[in-house]
Amino acid sequence: RGARAARSAGADPNFATNVGQAVDSLRKDHGQIPAVAPGIVVASPGIVLELAQLPALRFSGVQQYRQFWDNFKLGVDLVSTSSRSEVVNVVQSGLYVRIRWRLLLQAKNPFGGNVAASALQAAKGAFDSPSGPLGNFGGFLKSSGAKDFLGEAEKWAKESSTPSAGDRTVELNSIYELDCWNGRILKHSLEFRSPTEDFDLIGAIPSFR
Repeated sequence: RGARAARSAGADPNFATNVGQAVDSLRKDHGQIPAVAPGIVVASPGIVLELAQLPALRFSGVQQYRQFWDNFKLGVDLVSTSSRSEVVNVVQSGLYVRIRWRLLLQAKNPFGGNVAASALQAAKGAFDSPSGPLGNFGGFLKSSGAKDFLGEAEKWAKESSTPSAGDRTVELNSIYELDCWNGRILKHSLEFRSPTEDFDLIGAIPSFR
């Protein structure tokens, strides 16, 4: 009984309001990606971001979360001349919020074939240099499998015979887990719904160079 009372005392009395604010904020932010880090205003200080395509890789804390989305924007700018996001649907179930969304890109011409392969090859090289732009973080990414992922991206790019010019749509899922005491975001799981078609965008994100 004492433990239960202690937990209750730690609960935020505005929990329901906080959950509603989190859902509203996420819906708004997902319509503004890549210009904003979704949910940053309603995130827990220890928020964790995970990528479905790279399960061993985690970004922990507000600073790394914000940095990932800054790099995500740089990656989008690298592969496109313009971009905007659209929210497909938002579903809340208990402490989980699932958002289906898409990025609409005007792809640069060219970013396929040898041009993309050369860029990805250079990105892979950054993992091997302790004095490179990633430093020790590059070693962590290498051990987590991100370098192998870029290797597959490079292979795909070399096999691509035509530039990926014109409009392009990248479909994504975001699943958010909320804190059961205060309604703030604890975890964001990001999934590229068609990863075999989106290697160039993932590979372009500076976090993976």
